[in-house]
Amino acid sequence: MKTKKHILSVAVVVAYFIFLLGSALAPPAPPVAENFIYTPPSSTSPTKSKINIAILKPTTTGSFFVSGTPMVTDAKLSIDRMLVAMQEDIEKIIIARGYTTAGTFSSIDEMTFSQKERASFLLAPVINLDLVAQGSQGAVSGNVTLQLLEPMSKEKVWIQRLNLDQITGQISYDLVSVPAPQGSQLVHMISANSIKKLLNSFYMPAMGKIWDHLDPREITNLKSDSDKLKGRTNYQGK
Repeated sequence: MKTKKHILSVAVVVAYFIFLLGSALAPPAPPVAENFIYTPPSSTSPTKSKINIAILKPTTTGSFFVSGTPMVTDAKLSIDRMLVAMQEDIEKIIIARGYTTAGTFSSIDEMTFSQKERASFLLAPVINLDLVAQGSQGAVSGNVTLQLLEPMSKEKVWIQRLNLDQITGQISYDLVSVPAPQGSQLVHMISANSIKKLLNSFYMPAMGKIWDHLDPREITNLKSDSDKLKGRTNYQGK
């Protein structure tokens, strides 16, 4: 019985090393191209609005973005490039909807007093995505929240949460060396190609919903609320 157990243990170890050797010798998969480009259905609005909207870089929540999610470094760089592209494409949507853009900013702290004073609204998108990985299958679900703030007071005057259909697809893993208490260890992390495919599938539907919900008629009606907040006499500049 002990001999059989010993043989089984050796077989498991050998199979694992064969897997490692195969991973090392297998040619790398060709890189997946990022497709973070959105073109609004219309490039010009029939009417021009005097409303100025500043746009913040989207912030993120959900397990897809947390630092503990086991994905390779290149995948995290793809996420950041997607957020930058989303900010740029939202600016294109703002212009196509007839608004004037008041600039793009990484955070509200980058805005000067005069920039906040001139802007009618500050658009602060929040991307919430959860990733569930089971073996070779991955599923992403979540939503995009659009928030319009009055820039001086940072008060929210409008919030829209846009639910997205679940995205599923095959995922692959890379064997990566990571620091360990006694040197380093090899762990399986979700590949950059897998993350890019999921983000590509997410991007266009998300941007389409943002286009649909930045309705000029609704936002124009909010301008008076923003003006009231901006004109408060007890505003202390916080």
